[in-house]
Amino acid sequence: MTARVRGRLFGCLMLCMALSAWSLGHGGARADTPLDYMVQEVCDNGSGGHTTADPVTCPATARKLNIGEALPYHKWDSVSAQISDSYPVADSAGTFRAVQMEFFDNPSAFIQPLFDAGDPHTGRSGYDMIMADGAYVSAEGTYDPGAGWQPMWRTSVCSLADSWILVPKTLTIPFGQNGATTSINNTSPQCPPSSNFAQSYTVWNYYTGTTYESGKHLNTIKVWHFGGNSVNSPSIEEFYYTKEYGKTRWEAWNSQVSGPNSAAVAACPTGTNGGVSVFGSTTYYLLDCHDWSFVQTSPTGDWSPVANWHIDPLYTGVNELVNTHMQCTNSSGSPGRCGGSTVCQTIYGWGRIGDLNWGYDQNVQAPNASSNCALIFSIPDGPSGQGVYQDALAPGRSLAHWPAGNYTFGAFLWSPTGATITGTMTVFQLNSALGIISQTNVPFTVNSTRTFFQGAFTVTGTSTARFRFQIYPATVGPNYEMTESWIAPAL
Repeated sequence: MTARVRGRLFGCLMLCMALSAWSLGHGGARADTPLDYMVQEVCDNGSGGHTTADPVTCPATARKLNIGEALPYHKWDSVSAQISDSYPVADSAGTFRAVQMEFFDNPSAFIQPLFDAGDPHTGRSGYDMIMADGAYVSAEGTYDPGAGWQPMWRTSVCSLADSWILVPKTLTIPFGQNGATTSINNTSPQCPPSSNFAQSYTVWNYYTGTTYESGKHLNTIKVWHFGGNSVNSPSIEEFYYTKEYGKTRWEAWNSQVSGPNSAAVAACPTGTNGGVSVFGSTTYYLLDCHDWSFVQTSPTGDWSPVANWHIDPLYTGVNELVNTHMQCTNSSGSPGRCGGSTVCQTIYGWGRIGDLNWGYDQNVQAPNASSNCALIFSIPDGPSGQGVYQDALAPGRSLAHWPAGNYTFGAFLWSPTGATITGTMTVFQLNSALGIISQTNVPFTVNSTRTFFQGAFTVTGTSTARFRFQIYPATVGPNYEMTESWIAPAL
């Protein structure tokens, strides 16, 4: 999923691999694998840094972008409307994943990419994650303004690996065409019941010298992801991966419309046959396309993904909080789907202090059928100190204390009515007697714009038995909403 069609982003890009398996350049006799096609390259300057050149122009010195390294250039689409960069990130287990970010922008009025979770009409940001924890390079999850946070669950095993598959990770370049069927659910913030999965058929192949809209001819891994369990399906998403750029092109096709989208055909005329394609007995029409093979040096200097792009900790580590995307349960403990007929009786994991009103609300960024909800709360009157909170005990409750080290915490907060409201996000470190060892405060002021707040704290010694994450509303009356909260080890 990657690009916006009628107000939402589609696309699923993703990657992960063991640190030792990552290729930092072209060199050596090792044959390339699909992992080498998931992160973009830079031209090495001979001193461990990079130049601003297009990696296509420096085949002798091109190498993969390193974890934490800033990007000297951005990949733009053919109509100069969207940036999409592919970069690696570390995770807490010693492996790493790759992010495919998307940001709607304009070269003549450039805004440095910044993750800004907006509503379906104003959001500019999205991203996909790639992993290779299983047998495949596969989609771990995605985030877009139209549907919010969407982990990709595989069957009832509750695994993010090998769900939205792309290509077997152990293939060597070149390889031939093949395919496989998997079962996926991307509408639930927690692993859903096993009956809520749909089958999807994926085909992959390798091509030499594929022509892109920029006129570049690049060796390419191409993936077809069908919206059903055969080539005769309602839809197809097509993904193109190159060694130089990582994810380089994306197309959306549909068999249930009367003809192609003329704007998509104009943006991607190369190889799309006027926007008409036939698989099996089904005719598909091109709905949308982004070709990110155009390179421009970043006008604000090297861009740091770590500093500017928030990734949910589910994808890169272990979130110590539970139910952070508000999957409600009814009185029997069954999931209650936001916008559905089930009335939530409990909001698992969360507690409240004082005369505070609370409940759940449909997340404006999620489909109505999704259980990807938001926590809504308000204070009708004083006193101060009221709030919503969650306690995180030491891992597995097998330890008497949290390990020493650095941690981050945060949440997305907003006002559904648009009122300007204030408050404080706090993490307490508590001892076994619930005494306060320390507290870290992040004040906030929000309105209708979903705003991301974060902080950091350090555990020292062996006295911290639990963390308490708490939101203190300070404005009496208006509703507050919160989602995507976390406490996680700093990477």
